[in-house]
Amino acid sequence: MDFVCRIMVSVTHIFSFKRHVLHLIVECKIGGYNYPLLIDHVSREAMYFLKLLQKIQDGEMNSLVDSIVSDNVFWLRHMADHARFIVGLLDPSERGFIEKANAFVVQFEQLQLQARDLDSMLWHFHPNNDLIRFEKDVTDATVQIRNFKEAARDLIQSCRVVSLIPPLLADHVFREAEYFLEIVEEIRDDIQNVNETIVTCDY
Repeated sequence: MDFVCRIMVSVTHIFSFKRHVLHLIVECKIGGYNYPLLIDHVSREAMYFLKLLQKIQDGEMNSLVDSIVSDNVFWLRHMADHARFIVGLLDPSERGFIEKANAFVVQFEQLQLQARDLDSMLWHFHPNNDLIRFEKDVTDATVQIRNFKEAARDLIQSCRVVSLIPPLLADHVFREAEYFLEIVEEIRDDIQNVNETIVTCDY
C-alpha cells in the first residue's frame, strides 16, 4: 500500500503536467506537432490509472455495473480517438486506410453513445441481456480495430505505408487495443459471476 501511495503521487503530478501542457497549447502559448486532443487523451489515461490505483487502495476491484459501463465509455472513446489520430497522420494518398479508419471512428462513437445510454438505464442495477449483447458487440469491434492497427503497425515498420505515424506510436495504439480486449474479457467474466449470484424469489 505504501508503494501504491507513492505511485499515486507520481501519477497525480504527471496528470497535472499533461493538463498544464494542454492548457498552454490551447492558449497558443506553446506550439508543436501534437494535437491538443492527443494531449487530452494521454491526460485521461493518467486519470484512468489514478482511479485504478484508488480502487486498489480502497480494496474495491470488483467490476459492478456502474464501473463496467464507465470502463467501456473510457476505452470506447480511446479507440475512437486512435482512429481519428490515424486519419490525421496518414498521408492523404492512403485513401483506403483513411476510409477504414473513418469507419472505426463512427463505429466506436456509436458504441460509446450506447454505453452512455446503458449507464443511465442500468445505474445501480444488475447486468441484463442488453449489457451482455453490448459487450459482445464491443468485443467484435475491438478485435476488428486491433487487427487493423496490427496490420498498420507492420506496414509502417516495413515502410510500406505513407504516413507521419512513428512505428512506436503505431505499436502503442495496437497494444492498447490488446489491453482493452483483456478488460472486456474480464468484464464478461464479471457479468457472468454477478448473474450467477442473483437470487430470484418465487411468490
